[in-house]
Parts: sequence; C-alpha cells; structure tokens
Amino acid sequence: MEVEQIKYQGMDRERLIDIIEQQRLELIQKEAVCKEYKKHLEQVIEYHSV
Repeated sequence: MEVEQIKYQGMDRERLIDIIEQQRLELIQKEAVCKEYKKHLEQVIEYHSV
C-alpha cells in the first residue's frame, strides 16, 4: 500500500478540514475491515483447533 504525501502548507482552513474528514472516514473503514478480518481469523483458528 502506498502512502500519499500531502503538502499542507498554503492550504486554507476549509481544505484542511476536508482532508481531516476524509482521513477520518478512511480510518473508520480500515478499522471495520480489520475487525472483520480478526473475526475471520478467530473462526479459522477455532475450526482448526477442533
């Protein structure tokens, strides 16, 4: 995964708020994916331990 580098200097307040909101939504989405993956791994481990 590539991390995008953003130069914040010279951006107005509204643009910075938009960027923060976008990053917050991306983080929420990634946390949800992580939670589902963890749940899947737990099911796989439980299945294979029987």
